[in-house]
Amino acid sequence: LHAQWSNTSNQFYDSLHMPVCTEAGEQANSIVVKSFPDSGYFVVWQDKRSGFYGNLQIYAQKYDKNGVRLWTVNGAPISTGTNTQHFTYSSNSDLRNYSIAATDSAGGFYLGYTDDSVSNYVWERVMVQHIRNDGSAVFPGAGFIIFTSNSANWQVAPQLIADGNKGFFIGYSYGGGGFADVYVYCYKDNNGAMQNYGGGQMDINAYEKPLGSCANYSIDFRDAYVSDYMIYTDLQKGCNVTMTMAQNAGGNERLYTGYNWLWRAKKDVGSYIKDDVTVFYKVFYHSYQYQCGNEIGTADILDGNGYKRSSNEVYGAEHTKATVIPTDGNINVDIMAVNERRYLNNTLTDWFTHGFYRIQQKFDSIPYEYTVGPYYKPGFVGGPPPGQNKLGSYSAYGLTADTLLYEAGSSYFYDFNLAGGGNKVFAASLMKQGVRDVMLQGLQVQRITPDSFAVQLTTGNKNGIVIGKERNTGFTGTDIYYNNPMITVDNNGNALFYIREYFRSTRVSPIINGAELAWGAMGKPTGSGLFNNNYEYPEQPYISLDPLNGTGVLSWNDQRTPPQTGNNIYMRHLNNLNVAGYLPPYKLIKLIPNPYSATVANPVVLLGTSKQFSTFEVNGSPVVEILDNYNLGNVAVTVYQNSGAIRTYNGKPYLDRDYSITPENNPNGAATINIRLFFTQAEFDALKTADPSITSPGDLAVIKQPATGIAPASYIFVAGEQTVLPQSWAAVPGGYYIEIAITGFSNFFIQKTLAGPLPVKFIAVLAQWHTSAQARVSWQVADQQGVKEYVVQQSVDGTTFTDACRVTAFGQANYNCIVTPANQKNYYRVVEVDIDGKKTYSKVVLLQAGGQTVLSIYPNPLKDILYIDGLQNYKSIQVMDILGRMVQQQTVVSGERTINVKKLSKGNYLLKLISNRVVQTLKFIKE
Repeated sequence: LHAQWSNTSNQFYDSLHMPVCTEAGEQANSIVVKSFPDSGYFVVWQDKRSGFYGNLQIYAQKYDKNGVRLWTVNGAPISTGTNTQHFTYSSNSDLRNYSIAATDSAGGFYLGYTDDSVSNYVWERVMVQHIRNDGSAVFPGAGFIIFTSNSANWQVAPQLIADGNKGFFIGYSYGGGGFADVYVYCYKDNNGAMQNYGGGQMDINAYEKPLGSCANYSIDFRDAYVSDYMIYTDLQKGCNVTMTMAQNAGGNERLYTGYNWLWRAKKDVGSYIKDDVTVFYKVFYHSYQYQCGNEIGTADILDGNGYKRSSNEVYGAEHTKATVIPTDGNINVDIMAVNERRYLNNTLTDWFTHGFYRIQQKFDSIPYEYTVGPYYKPGFVGGPPPGQNKLGSYSAYGLTADTLLYEAGSSYFYDFNLAGGGNKVFAASLMKQGVRDVMLQGLQVQRITPDSFAVQLTTGNKNGIVIGKERNTGFTGTDIYYNNPMITVDNNGNALFYIREYFRSTRVSPIINGAELAWGAMGKPTGSGLFNNNYEYPEQPYISLDPLNGTGVLSWNDQRTPPQTGNNIYMRHLNNLNVAGYLPPYKLIKLIPNPYSATVANPVVLLGTSKQFSTFEVNGSPVVEILDNYNLGNVAVTVYQNSGAIRTYNGKPYLDRDYSITPENNPNGAATINIRLFFTQAEFDALKTADPSITSPGDLAVIKQPATGIAPASYIFVAGEQTVLPQSWAAVPGGYYIEIAITGFSNFFIQKTLAGPLPVKFIAVLAQWHTSAQARVSWQVADQQGVKEYVVQQSVDGTTFTDACRVTAFGQANYNCIVTPANQKNYYRVVEVDIDGKKTYSKVVLLQAGGQTVLSIYPNPLKDILYIDGLQNYKSIQVMDILGRMVQQQTVVSGERTINVKKLSKGNYLLKLISNRVVQTLKFIKE
């Protein structure tokens, strides 16, 4: 074995990072491409192993589904051309927003790139290489030439996507002096012969030019220059194109967004040949005879332009993105977005991200749009296609539009990311100038009636949600800077957010409940950034997800490998990304040797948006977790570790570690916030040695002092301090944490409690749907001593709780009660009440409204009939094979609970159950 995935539980240690290429020289800008049908991965990067003055080249490595390296060490060359080959360019657009590589569906892949071909000037060539499953290149030299520029130093910047037919679409921009046109073509390598299936220019701009005194027209052409574009699949083996454009008419530039489409013929019909692709929006006009007074002549009328306008004219337009979301009707939803700036009431607005969508019809041969507007003028010929699903009212240019992301003060330079899958769409960006905010937006395409769909916000805010903030303190140890946030989504709508935190690590988290990060504020760091006793920070992270199974691969470059000769490529495996409630295991709790003063933890900004515990680390070791359910703003954590004899106060020992937490916005009683304080096994053992009556962390309490700032070297009594009994404790790798609930932040010391051991320990708390209108909250406890009752409390915001039901304690381990959910999101916790009135709080759990019951299937494995419990509120069932292909489908009928799979072959399958709110996937085996 060359290598394999280092773990199967997302343990984010530096030591578990896998080297991809450690060749001397510079390797950077890696991307990851999923391989089909073998479920492996390709890692592709730009390489300067030939030396600082040598040419830039492109290399790749392949791994099987278990992480075993398949090709030669340090990668296989993409081409052997003598010039520089590259897929990055000087632009303020993030390369990761666009696709440049795609599977060939046979264990290999296609890559689009640029070759800088001629000596004194750069005459760029658009290139494609096809790499086989064994790592060999199909085309010799620099690769297959798609196009050669005849203008020096013009960046052609190709993009490449799979066509769903074992070929690819490739697009490139060409022009000079800022006057660019966009071309897109479909190709396929047929045994070493590259076949062109069609395509052409995407931005031909025709108009009716007046002629003669009667205002008749001829057809003329006006420049429509493209500054930015993106190609993306139409989900029908065709290719969509979105473009930002500048139309020059009489010297006045008018900026807007345009759209075109390469559609694929599904069978031979008339002049259309199966598998050929044709430009959909192209120039059509017809002539007619006219008489105007004594004037008789021929004039033309424009029937179809060479592209379609998709926005009004604006002051500024750039960074266009798009994705297509499928529906179960006869249309898909094409969602587009662009950064815009406008003049309103003689005032120049801030930049914002404008989102809009259009319906894209599914078709078998020739699309209905060939006989209706907007392809021809409305009413020219034909009528609406049968069964057309409706998506609501349309605004200008046949699209529905609104703000997608906005924040006051957003600057010209911000880019954004847009990604979709299943029925979900997400957008993310860094907004504002200076200290920037991280914005996240969630949308979903949802059935409204049997013949209508709508694009709906899942965040409830059309401007997006602020989920993170940069922090500028002037010191690299306490500031926070990010690069462009990225999102990737699988075919079931499971989304993963990731972002590079400069000087530290890449942070990742699944997205849940619209726009909440399941792994805490800005996600979990996938490493510490500390290598070989020095900081060598990961850069250019890129994640590719498996379309179905909840796994993925993260790649990046850093400089950890000695000697320090440049960047190298590393990666790590991710999994359990689609498992509700899953959290990566804690990193090892370690001592923090600092004999001089307190140690500052990596900072985190908590805005109350993730509703999850967020971890503060020192050199990759957790020291504090805070529940992110209140806008605390910038939070500073310092930890002092005593390295001498154990400390005492009035003869009573206390832990060798104390903490200080200082938020920007201290709640001061406005909210209850749970925090966890971590300490090592060695520190706890030292405390037990000093006080043998301590047997477990359940014997401890926390002294909470009102002072904040730097964790002090020793405890001194402060007026107003409190002793807080922990709600729970847990053993974690290398030590423990104890969890307390507080209403304000302070200094924290840990010692033995004067009140004896904790009266109760919550082992588990769970909220589940009981009926379509009621929920059951259940909990398991241990170590009950002097407990009077349990109170279930409910909240709609995760901060303010009210009593929902009471249960008398009767000495058993398991309890439950039935409650009525009050909102779209319902938070629950259990309060244990002692006989003497003291209270202990459980953790908070979330229940989504909607009445979904728990799904279960049986028998499994099975032969003919599969039984399904919990189908209420689900509307359709799909059976997918291991390659993600749908092999069976049926609509859910009221009272139904079976599906007949007798006709299926033996093997493993996925059962996909679809409702208006969620898509659930279960596995079964057909015997």
